[in-house]
Amino acid sequence: MLRRITLLAAGAALLAVVLFAIPLGIFAARGYLNDERLELQRAAASAAALVRGELTAAAARSLPRPGEASITLYDAAGKRLAGPGPAVADPTVQAALRGQESTSTTDAAITVAAPVSDGDRVTGAVVLAASLGPVHHRAIMAWLALAAMGLLAVALAGLVARVIARRLAAPLDRLTDVARQVGEGDLTARAAPSDVPEIDVLAATLNASTGQLEARIARERRFSAEVSHQLRTPLTGLRLELEGAYGADGAQRREAVERALETLDRLDATITEVITLARDLPAVRVVAVDDLVSGVERRWHGVLAAASRPLRLVVEAGAPATLPISPPAVTQIVDVLIANANVHGRGAVTVVVRRTGNAVAVDVQDEGPPLGIEPPELFRRRPGSDGHGIGLPFARRLAEAEGARLVLSRADPPTFSLVLASEATTRATRLTPAGGRREPESDLNAGPHQR
Repeated sequence: MLRRITLLAAGAALLAVVLFAIPLGIFAARGYLNDERLELQRAAASAAALVRGELTAAAARSLPRPGEASITLYDAAGKRLAGPGPAVADPTVQAALRGQESTSTTDAAITVAAPVSDGDRVTGAVVLAASLGPVHHRAIMAWLALAAMGLLAVALAGLVARVIARRLAAPLDRLTDVARQVGEGDLTARAAPSDVPEIDVLAATLNASTGQLEARIARERRFSAEVSHQLRTPLTGLRLELEGAYGADGAQRREAVERALETLDRLDATITEVITLARDLPAVRVVAVDDLVSGVERRWHGVLAAASRPLRLVVEAGAPATLPISPPAVTQIVDVLIANANVHGRGAVTVVVRRTGNAVAVDVQDEGPPLGIEPPELFRRRPGSDGHGIGLPFARRLAEAEGARLVLSRADPPTFSLVLASEATTRATRLTPAGGRREPESDLNAGPHQR
């Protein structure tokens, strides 16, 4: 690239110099010739005025000579009286003897003839001849000067082009290195600004793409580590159903198989939802409250009933008909909260959909003892755990990715709240990147059970 830009700039400068210098050199040579002709014409007219009627050799010798020009004097018959010119008048001299000033130019010399008059009668002619050697010398020097200036212009253009090319090539080389690092798996590589607006736009695009790729891969890795936790509950239920069917009679076995098939359907739906969330696939970011409630009823009524624990579903007056969150995300979040209540809580599990100020909350509450863990620890994954302690951090990250929040709104009885912006607020903040807007948790920790 550096060599191509330099050669291109030097070639363009050379073309411009050639197109400019050749006409200029021609005009300069013609100008020198015209200057010589005008000087000889003025000298010839002056000589003719000085001689007038005294057409003698002595008069010719007394005439002033401009530069290296020679003077020849002819009488009215065209006979040479003095000077180095032709013995017999040539056409230039004959034109002067007819009363007309004439000029002739050859490759080696320029000749000017002026008539000498005595009153109204032409009595002879004065001829001045000068070599064109000095004119050619001046023209050659002009051509050499133009060539030197042209070469200097081409050299400067090449030098400037090389400097500019290096300035452009350096950030492009850095971009290439960053792209190579990203291709080799280093997603932390970023391109630095270069003060070249066009290249900075490319660098910003590359950095943004790399950041999105890094976030997507990190999201998939995190979700892959947590997917086993989300699949463990339906798999455990399926195992229990199959174990119960093993020793049952025909009717009980058929009922157990039907429950197992329902569990398989739930497992299949969970896998689809987790894959959708892990890959951050485009999804409809709205779910009907009726669909949410009926889904919770369908998935958890039997599970909780088997443990003699009631499931209560409440949609308070004033609650919206839809929630601004994707169906897979809200399903996984609510399932994590109910599963947590099922494993660690006691008594009835209550799911409440309510409006609170400019937000909408989905509360999941059980009747267990107060939590002995501080809220920050609840949502922090504990390393070394065999699947336990993963659900709540997973649910919070899902909520933040959807622009929502998951908080412990009450410790006694344990109540978790998924807080979402209302529809009006959602429309106003739809351009905010997912997960990029976090408010202080203290603003939304007041649940419906606090007065």
